[in-house]
Amino acid sequence: MMAHWALDYLGKPWVSGAAGPHGYDCYGLVRAVYRDRYGFDMPALDPGIVSTLACARAMRDYADYGRWVPVDAPTVDGDVIQMGCARHPHHVGVYVADGARVLHCVGGAGVLLQPLDSLRLHGWNILNTYRRRPA
Repeated sequence: MMAHWALDYLGKPWVSGAAGPHGYDCYGLVRAVYRDRYGFDMPALDPGIVSTLACARAMRDYADYGRWVPVDAPTVDGDVIQMGCARHPHHVGVYVADGARVLHCVGGAGVLLQPLDSLRLHGWNILNTYRRRPA
């Protein structure tokens, strides 16, 4: 059975720089899930940032940055998965443990809930997985 909270996001359109509730970009979706489900705000990023280095610099100044730790594999609802493919070299999604799926938003498709093991078949490479440590 799919996690009910993920249903609230499915099918919403991709909109550059949007963080919901009527549209999202990939990072905006992650921000919305963390705001709605976990009760805290992640910083907004300029949607025009395209380099990994620029993203890292923007996140480094985020006060909560030190609470995010890399993990070997996603296992817990809310783990953030960093992905990339040729058309989208910088992409993030949220792990949904119920069914081992990734909730992510892609231009042209909108918000999808994709089985983790099918990401590679669709051209996505998992680059990193991060988990936010509790306070």
